[in-house]
Amino acid sequence: FKPNGIFKPFDIACLALNLSLYRLFTKAPLSITKATGGSGIIAALVSGAFALLILGLIVLFFSKYSSRFERRNQALASGFFRHILSLAVLLYLGLSFATVTGEFSFLSQVIAFPKSPLWFVAVFFIAAAFIGAFCGFSAILRLSGILVPVCSVGLALLCLLTSPSGNIFNLFPVLGGGVHQTITSGIQGLLFYADILLLFLIIPETEDRQSYYKAVFFGAAMAFVLNILFVFSYTLAVSAPEAVGEHIPVYLLLKEVRLGRFIQRIDAIIQLLSAFSGFLQLAFVLRLSASVLKKLLNIPQKTGGEVLEKI
Repeated sequence: FKPNGIFKPFDIACLALNLSLYRLFTKAPLSITKATGGSGIIAALVSGAFALLILGLIVLFFSKYSSRFERRNQALASGFFRHILSLAVLLYLGLSFATVTGEFSFLSQVIAFPKSPLWFVAVFFIAAAFIGAFCGFSAILRLSGILVPVCSVGLALLCLLTSPSGNIFNLFPVLGGGVHQTITSGIQGLLFYADILLLFLIIPETEDRQSYYKAVFFGAAMAFVLNILFVFSYTLAVSAPEAVGEHIPVYLLLKEVRLGRFIQRIDAIIQLLSAFSGFLQLAFVLRLSASVLKKLLNIPQKTGGEVLEKI
């Protein structure tokens, strides 16, 4: 599945960050924030710590044994094993593409296009994803290096702007619904970092690959910090009855921001940032799906493999 070309570690780190960041614009944080009180923050800390530990072990393994693992992987890449692996990845990417398209289309509809049908909004995300996928991994990575820092800073500012609306008593009881709910929420929170593992499918086998692995871990660490900040701000600003509902968490945070008499809400800015993050995620998933499909069908570059990837 590995594309051609050499990438900047910073771009890899930004893409790794976005593979988790985009979830903060969806309903995914509800798996943690439903654990009311300080339990949600504890669950986010536990899930993030375990995710970084697992990712750190994976990075350590690839840094030391990537060449040997790559040779064995090539030996197993033919036949039944290759088809099973490719189909499993394709199934996950397909479900991810459909889910992300629906989530971001719904958020854009709620914020900016309340009278437009959902399919109309989804068309724009799908079209943008196809354009990004057509341009290839290099373009997606370069755009990540530009857009993801902007999205991250914007989301962090949103969290900080809600602090005047925060209520310290929302952190109590510390364990919320109990130890069982805290542990369950922490386990579910591991999914927040799951997409980062997809990057190991595209990191090229070059002399600089160790810097790429470290960049992936750094991006995951930044995602961990943003996730904690988001859950903490959400817990403080949103009361328990609303926090455990089926609303989009970032939209509830938006309603708590007040910037004076003339600037009441910053919906348009957050909507734009969420569109950037969602576009990068969809383009990456679509491009990776095309690469996996080409590998599954075993089509060489010279006989139409590149054309299939473009389509």
